[in-house]
Order: sequence, then structure tokens, then C-alpha cells
Amino acid sequence: MSTRRGLLQILFALAIALPALGLSGCGGTELQQDGGDLTRGEVEFLAGRLSAAVEQEYPVLQHKLVNRYVNTLGQSILSRNPDMPPLAYEFRVLRSNEILVFSLPGGIIYLTLGTLRATELEGQLAGAIAHELAHQRLNHPLILWRRKVNANRGQRYLLDFSGGFKANFLGENGAIHMEKGMEEEADRLAPLVLYHAGFDPRLYSSYLQLLKRLEASNPTELATMMNLHPPLSERSTWVKSALAKLPPLKDPAVSSATFQQIKSILQEAAKRGLKETTTEKE
Repeated sequence: MSTRRGLLQILFALAIALPALGLSGCGGTELQQDGGDLTRGEVEFLAGRLSAAVEQEYPVLQHKLVNRYVNTLGQSILSRNPDMPPLAYEFRVLRSNEILVFSLPGGIIYLTLGTLRATELEGQLAGAIAHELAHQRLNHPLILWRRKVNANRGQRYLLDFSGGFKANFLGENGAIHMEKGMEEEADRLAPLVLYHAGFDPRLYSSYLQLLKRLEASNPTELATMMNLHPPLSERSTWVKSALAKLPPLKDPAVSSATFQQIKSILQEAAKRGLKETTTEKE
């Protein structure tokens, strides 16, 4: 009886403590908010909560060929950039016509079907991924969330995303919004990430030029991306400066037959009226 009573007392204490903290998970992991760094377990817990909220807004694509291609491309870029932090990197495609690429603490990189459709060359798509890998290389997502956790000690709703994606993820205090200085650092580093991966680093500039054209022709589809980044004119200036420091690359990659095959698959799906949105089911 004493063992059972002791267990009941522990469960009662947890029932009180967990809601009060507002940062705890089902697996027993907590964000301690002790003013120090986040442990690996805390980062995994944080990434899990964030990804669940993201994928409630933008369901993940269930298409083996497309997913395999994007993951292979991302892992290939990673393999040629050995200075990346040792994280369990994942590359996930979201069912949305918006043009959007972003990443979470712990190494989860998201890009949308809209981004796949919009890019004209594999190197442009690689550039979009390279930007997020640059953020990961510089530990930007982890730095921001370490600050959020330690600055909100005792607050209850740091990981409560019930208010919706726009309210919780965008804007200056949003879950995936980077400071301007961080965006500049990532833009300056991204061409080097491409360079090491064997791509022509100038394709990163081409990627930004593509976004500029799309901003003029499809502002709605690019609205979320623009909310998260500085003006493209500033970004292009940063990139031009970074490119000037890179020596010529012999036989750089630009695109591939596999990329064109994936584009054809998406075009055929569009012709059949299978327009991927944030609400359609597989």
C-alpha cells in the first residue's frame, strides 16, 4: 500500500507541475530554462513540438520519388560540407503551393512543393537548401531558441501554438524568424556551401533573382517567405560580396536529369488536376 500511495503522490505532483511549466512533453523531457545551453534531449523535444505545429499547418508530402530526391540532394550537399554540426538532418517536403523554405533547431529542413515547382535549375533548389544549411552551420535556430527558453523562464505558453501558424511562427518574435544579422550571415555563407557541394556558387544569386521575379508576378505565393527575410535587394548585395571571394570552380554542377524528371512528375500531376494544397489528402 505504501508503494501505491507513493506512486499516486508522484503522479499528483506531476499533474500539477507539468501544466504550470507549459514546456514539458509526453516523453518526460523538459526545457529546464536554467540560463545555460539546451541538452540534446531538449533540442529533440523542441524540434518535435515545432515540427508537429508546422505539419499541422502544412501536411508533409507522401510521394516516395519526390521525397527521396529532395533527401538525396540535401544529404549530398551535407556530405561535402564536413563542418556542419552533428545533427540528424532531415529534408521534408510540404504540401503547399507557397514558395517557402525554412529550418528548425535539430536539423529539420522544410521546403514546399511550390518551391520545387518554381525553381528552374537544380542548383537554384540546392541554393535554397544551402541557405538553411548555412543557418544550421552557424547554429542560428538553436541560438534563437536558447534565448527564447532562457528569457521566458517561468512563462507557461512558450510552446503553445494554438493561436495559428502566422501568429506563432512569423513576425519578429516568431518561432522560425531569424534576425537580420543572421540572415546576412547565412546569405554570405550559402554560396560557399554550394561551392563545397560542387555547384556553381553563382546559382545562389540566380536563386535570389528567381525570387525577385516571383515577388513581382506571384506576391501571394511568396508572402510568407518575404515575411521571414530582408529585402531581396539587400540580400543580393551580400551575396555579390561573398561570391567575389570564391575562386573559379572547375566543371561546376548546374542541374541534373533527375531534377528534370522530378519537375516532369510535378507537371503531370498538375495537368491531372492534382494541385497540392495545405488541405488535400494523399
